Amino acid sequence: MIETLTTFAERKAQEAEQLPAFDGINLLGIKRKVETILNLIGREGIFDEYTVHDISHIDSMLNLLDWLIVEETKSVMSSADWLMTVLAIYFHDIGMLVTKTEYENRDRSGFLEFCQSRLFAEEAGVDYKDKIDQLKPDERQRFLYQEFVRFTHAERIREWVLGKAPDRLGCSHAAMTEIFGLLEPLGQQFQRDLGFICESHHLDDLSDLRKYKVSQPYGDSEAETANLHFAAILLRTSDLLHITRNRTPSIAFRLINPTDPISQSEWAKQMAVRRVRSQMGIGKEGVPDEAAPRNTIEVHAYFTKPDGFFGLTSYLAYAQTQLQKSHEWTIAAKEAQGAKHQFPWRFIDDQWIETEGFLRESFEFTLDQARILDLLTGHTLYNETTVVLRELVQNSLDAIRLRRHISTAKGVEDHAGRVSIHWNSASRCLQVRDNGTGMTQSMIERHLLKVGASRYQDAEFKKLYPSFSSISRFGIGVLSTFMIADHVEIITCHDEEEQARILNLRSVHGKYLIQLLDKSDVRIPEEIRTGGTSIQLHIRPSAELKDVLGIARYWIVIPECEVVVCIDDGEPVSVGYGSPDEVLYDALERSDYVRWDMESDTVEGDIKYRARVRVEQVEIDGLTIAFALRWSEYFKEWSFLAGGNVRSDNHSWPLGTCVEGIRVETYPPGYEDLDGIAAIANAKGQNAPKTNVARSGLEQTPEFDKMIRSVYCAYCDHVMSELAKMQSERDFSLTWAVQEARYLMRSLLNARPRSGKLLSQSIFDLPLILVETSEGRRSASIRELQGSREFWTVDGQFFRSAERMIREVSSSASIGALIKALGVASVDLPQGIIVCDTSVQTFPYSETFNNKEVDKVRIVRGQRRLDLRWSECSDSPRWASISAEAAARFNLERPRLFVANSNIEIEGQESDLAVCCFDRVYVLPGSPISAYLLDQWKLAQEKKDEASNFFVACLFFLADGTFRGDRRPLNSPEHIKEVFSGNKEHRRELMEGFDFQEPFELFTQGPFKVFDSSVWARKEDEL
Repeated sequence: MIETLTTFAERKAQEAEQLPAFDGINLLGIKRKVETILNLIGREGIFDEYTVHDISHIDSMLNLLDWLIVEETKSVMSSADWLMTVLAIYFHDIGMLVTKTEYENRDRSGFLEFCQSRLFAEEAGVDYKDKIDQLKPDERQRFLYQEFVRFTHAERIREWVLGKAPDRLGCSHAAMTEIFGLLEPLGQQFQRDLGFICESHHLDDLSDLRKYKVSQPYGDSEAETANLHFAAILLRTSDLLHITRNRTPSIAFRLINPTDPISQSEWAKQMAVRRVRSQMGIGKEGVPDEAAPRNTIEVHAYFTKPDGFFGLTSYLAYAQTQLQKSHEWTIAAKEAQGAKHQFPWRFIDDQWIETEGFLRESFEFTLDQARILDLLTGHTLYNETTVVLRELVQNSLDAIRLRRHISTAKGVEDHAGRVSIHWNSASRCLQVRDNGTGMTQSMIERHLLKVGASRYQDAEFKKLYPSFSSISRFGIGVLSTFMIADHVEIITCHDEEEQARILNLRSVHGKYLIQLLDKSDVRIPEEIRTGGTSIQLHIRPSAELKDVLGIARYWIVIPECEVVVCIDDGEPVSVGYGSPDEVLYDALERSDYVRWDMESDTVEGDIKYRARVRVEQVEIDGLTIAFALRWSEYFKEWSFLAGGNVRSDNHSWPLGTCVEGIRVETYPPGYEDLDGIAAIANAKGQNAPKTNVARSGLEQTPEFDKMIRSVYCAYCDHVMSELAKMQSERDFSLTWAVQEARYLMRSLLNARPRSGKLLSQSIFDLPLILVETSEGRRSASIRELQGSREFWTVDGQFFRSAERMIREVSSSASIGALIKALGVASVDLPQGIIVCDTSVQTFPYSETFNNKEVDKVRIVRGQRRLDLRWSECSDSPRWASISAEAAARFNLERPRLFVANSNIEIEGQESDLAVCCFDRVYVLPGSPISAYLLDQWKLAQEKKDEASNFFVACLFFLADGTFRGDRRPLNSPEHIKEVFSGNKEHRRELMEGFDFQEPFELFTQGPFKVFDSSVWARKEDEL
């Protein structure tokens, strides 16, 4: 047993026992109890080998404080500083304690979810699981639970200090009771702060000076005031630096080697570190000086095996970053709040780590150029051989566009660019020619033969042509030719050079000679002599290159110059379209749709049975998008056509996204599947999104977000246009038009969007919500209503009928005007905005009500009507409810029940216990059942444990059915338990401690009076 407190820090902390704020605390007694608890760690096989967390670890950390705290800081530290620091060191690792009961009940905690979502998640987790599976079953379970506790132990001790033991962190109620009892004399505020500091050694939030206060008083003197921030830094640092051979620190999850859990324990068994100490400071002469300031910590160790060595050196690199952070945090605390405590430590010197049997020097990877070139030209970069033609043509298009750009800048007539593709199936020779700029000698040396050095990304080029935007980005396109060819011949002419150049490339390896020829030489194709390039590939017999024309048509969509394909000795065939709308119209005609612009309504033969379509083309910030629309004869509107309705073949694909006319993606713009809008887009210029290296997709850059936003804006603008035309040109009411606009909008939600956030932002600006005020009826956007302080909903048969009638009247009539016309003075509408034709559960209304809650209930009994006023959600919810996430977690249908919590105004309530509206039940205050539900809900909010939350979810589910009258009768409390537990053992365990006698008595007292305006509407079979 510990007889006395031996370290300097503990003796200074013991002085706090004499202060009024800490009266009744016995530090020696606490340490004795802590020693007993720490000795229990490892008893159940958890942490029995991995590391030591007994009282020796505590004493070692406390001894480190002797030099970690510099003399200037020791002189300003208060008794409360010392007490808080010492207690934090005492308790910070007690969360490692695992009792037999806790381990046996591990499946009731968050252990299984932790394994799936953290240990075994993603690609690295697959390898990690494979290594774990090699352990014996019992050993595997203990190792995994050890990882779970190691990851959560800091949060566990914070909760225990506060007197809480949530089951998600492990069923550890006994440990919590013991810890809480030791610290209870210190008071709740001190316990809270101590919990924060204990947890902080596993967090990275010491920049938060509101949480870790620089000056936290617990009494009426400076001695009773603690610097929580500095105490947390001392705990963090002393824990990091106790790495001598009797202990390995618990660190962040999978820090050392994320794929090999065994290497972690190997390091622990090395026992290699001999000492950690401060390094003597360096004086003015550059030599060690005892009086000089110190900022470096040196580590002495001796290794005979490499596993532990790499584990330690990796850890020390991590530890140094933590020292740097702590140093910066201390300076920030000084600058922000005048803290006087200093933390000079910034560096770790590991040169004192010695090795035997292996070299201490580390080595790194170097690049094997030949092998890298092989990888780049294989299928590891490009996933199919058809991209070879695409890469060559896009290089040609860039050269033509650049030549046109230069000509325009000089005031010369636009250059008529041309790309010709020739395929000879007998000789297996593929040739691509263009009359673009061609290449100079410098371009060949600096870019063509230099992998990854795209000319268009060169700083000098961008300076010369700042507004030019290329298709090519990476400078590796020519390498793709070696996927299918071993011999590549390049002929190029540039107007700045007198002679043409020929290169013969036999492979990506070796050196090449450049042959100079007069431009009039017969070997130079006529069309490139004034500028241009010809690339000829001799295709390997083993390489597949079928249907060159089809491949060209697939990739080359809107080239903005002439592109022709010649197969063998056949006639040239033009490839590509002039604009996106031409692409779509061609596909629609092949899909048996009739092009119709409404200017002529004549039909012949069976053409009248074919759907009428048109294409809308929009240009926004360098993006041109065309989308297909289908005419509805009955509803008189142009609705979106889904991509899956457009017929095509593999080489005539009409949908997707192009960059500078070359196809990059094949799904409809803005979507990730064919249920999206039938559309094609072409992005050009500086705002065009960037492609990945293989050009198989678009990178997530600001340009990408801007393009996607433009796509969604184009779709939403069409909805707006149809909304306006239905009223101004097609003689429909505002109500009809808005409802139909909502139908059109739903087409935007039928597929997976590329960005749900950007799509929502666009839709939120559409006026899809009907509202009324004293000034009449109009349409409003989701964003407008979300920003409104409050609005009303009105539910009743009169209003439902009025909505149906107003919809059919070709005018901007409103319910208010209808009431006035009928002369019904008794029907008074709420003042302010009234949201009409609502369904809280469906989009877009669900978003409108997303940040709103009911703050006033108005029952208009004589009119069989219910008015609800909605205002912004308060910090404390006005209604208690069960979230969808909680219901799903317990595999329950979400109860649509809301129990009044506070601040609810009610008018017209008589004996009603609840009101029903929009398929929701609102339980009003003032009844025993309301009080009971609210009390149980609040209790669950305080406990935050799984069992309490499940119990409340069951109660709300029961109450929901009871008030609606659509649940089967309850026979007994045991019957209720049986209904909710079923054959699920986990549910049975959760319900073990709960008594359903009281809710059974409450819920069987009915029938309960519920005001529901829909009960006055008979069904057809009742009439």
